[in-house]
Amino acid sequence: MGTLSLDATADQAKAVSDALAEIETTPGSIEELPVLLLRGQAESLWSRDVAGETFAAVRANPHKDLVRRTWDQGALSYFNDAQLANEIATGDSLDLDISWAQPAYTDNKNAFVISVDPVFFRIYGPMILFNAQQIHETDLVLLLCADENTVRELVDIAEEYLGVLSKFNNQPKPSTVSYYAVDTPTWVTEMHTYYACARFLALPSLLEHYESVYCLDADLLMRDDPAAFIKKTANLRLSVPRNEGTIGIVPWRRYMAGNLVANKTLLNTDLLEKLNSYISVGLKTPFAWTLDQNALSYVAEQASNSGIEPLNRFPRPTKVSKFMARWERNYKKHALANPAI
Repeated sequence: MGTLSLDATADQAKAVSDALAEIETTPGSIEELPVLLLRGQAESLWSRDVAGETFAAVRANPHKDLVRRTWDQGALSYFNDAQLANEIATGDSLDLDISWAQPAYTDNKNAFVISVDPVFFRIYGPMILFNAQQIHETDLVLLLCADENTVRELVDIAEEYLGVLSKFNNQPKPSTVSYYAVDTPTWVTEMHTYYACARFLALPSLLEHYESVYCLDADLLMRDDPAAFIKKTANLRLSVPRNEGTIGIVPWRRYMAGNLVANKTLLNTDLLEKLNSYISVGLKTPFAWTLDQNALSYVAEQASNSGIEPLNRFPRPTKVSKFMARWERNYKKHALANPAI
């Protein structure tokens, strides 16, 4: 891709994609895939319509399963407007199905929002709930992607843990935690992607109740007191971290979904409808792991200057830790020997 970056002009990006289009490969061959992938990334800087057709050729390639094991798996869930419209017209609609809820009744205007499956909740729930005990002025909304009976059992365990924690550290049980049982539609093919996307699908309902919400990955460590961050970002309509430079060429790495801030004014736009429609289409695509980031990239283009504001200028209170990989390995090792829910 040479010196091409996210700041390249449309003419510069088109020159690169045109050069890649001249490379001769056999249609349907393995050799065709890397050329299509690079070409589509360059095209995404100047035309989603054109890039969408190129990535459709990736999905049509007989060797497309190779892509899901690479950095480029996002090509499998990159769509243009025509592709989205066709799928929306012929496909299933997606409304978040809350089958059971135990809401917190507070006057807090802000909330953390985390969506998880039962496994991730067992791994990271103790850390998340401990943080909730320490942060009284912001609610915690937990979207548990499982059937109602499973969620009720998990909530009972969580509440028991909070009771023991309260006795141990001599601090009150948090009254700010809301639990929701979120059913997974039968037509969803990529379950782990659905678990990650559920927090975004819930935004229309949550923003009816809260002035501002902070959606974050379950496995992020809280390294700083989040109070200042919550206050400084409360007026942002929609904000996520944006990758600059060369990495930003890749549309599914352009906007990162691990931290998202949204406030109530977002309900006055059609951006949430566009975001959730994109996610709904992508959830029927196998191996669509970076679907949420593709959806954010799409919404950013649709919104132009009034949409997504980069979160980069606000120091985030969370961080990624490689130590979490060990947490997950330990859970899987012991869960196999001692099956629970």
